[in-house]
Amino acid sequence: MILPTALHYPAVPLVTHDPYFSVWSMADKLTDTFPQHWTGAVHARLSLVRIDVKNYRLMGPRPEGVPALEQQTVRVFTTRTIYTFSGSGVEV
Repeated sequence: MILPTALHYPAVPLVTHDPYFSVWSMADKLTDTFPQHWTGAVHARLSLVRIDVKNYRLMGPRPEGVPALEQQTVRVFTTRTIYTFSGSGVEV
């Protein structure tokens, strides 16, 4: 049997409180769309990082004029999700 080298998640949990409140990333890259509730309602979240006086996006598609830092990995565990980004000489 051949196992896949990487998993593709249809949605990645970002915030889970109870079945009625959870926020998920529905995109392959965290910067492609705003996170959503499992019903499809948008729960707009964004995250920015400043590196050497320049801003980069880590979460969310806005602000449009701010470039996204390159997403390297996403790891989903039972109690947390870890994203890794890199660019401009740093890893976040």
